[in-house]
Amino acid sequence: MRKYNNVTVNCKRIAVNPCALDEYEVTIKSNDLEHVIYTYSGLFESDEAICDRVYQQWLKEQV
Repeated sequence: MRKYNNVTVNCKRIAVNPCALDEYEVTIKSNDLEHVIYTYSGLFESDEAICDRVYQQWLKEQV
């Protein structure tokens, strides 16, 4: 779980695939709203990097 200002981002691996990319559920909580985004990890991408990548993209879409 990562915190950015008043936003909490939680990353959870929901599918492990030994032959391809793992699937993640990223939950973004902001102002009592919850956004759930599903994404795939990049090769050797850490959970923190996934949280940061999804959060940065979400921020761009909020403007």
